[in-house]
Amino acid sequence: MGYRQTTFILLLLLPLAGFGQPKQVTEWALRVEKVNETTYSLIADVTIQDGWYLYSQFLAPDEGPIPTSFEFEEGAKQMSKREDGNKHEVYDPIFEMDLVKFSQQATFISQVKVPAGARTITGSYTYMTCDETKCLPPIRQKFTVDIP
Repeated sequence: MGYRQTTFILLLLLPLAGFGQPKQVTEWALRVEKVNETTYSLIADVTIQDGWYLYSQFLAPDEGPIPTSFEFEEGAKQMSKREDGNKHEVYDPIFEMDLVKFSQQATFISQVKVPAGARTITGSYTYMTCDETKCLPPIRQKFTVDIP
């Protein structure tokens, strides 16, 4: 195959290089703080790109966007959850309903009970992001965090 043919084929394939890779508009940092011998706070600090929004944990799951959620494995059980950050309670034109969403920064805190002797908290979080005109597909990210 000649140089021109090889170059032409590579140029045709170049747009496919990023195909299937979800756009990342958030950065997540997870940490754990001890409450007592078997209870810990899993704290997820999220930085959100300008112009994008991340949705609350406290949305009806059957309507509108996918709410942010956490699932735990290996005997860990979520006892309570709360959230804080740059919160907006607004009418969302994409979903045509009132919603709670975050811009720039959000913190999700899950109080988790773990089996005695556990050394890690393992699970996943699911979230959805939108800007003013479109939404990205929901993302599910697995995690394992060491217990201090």
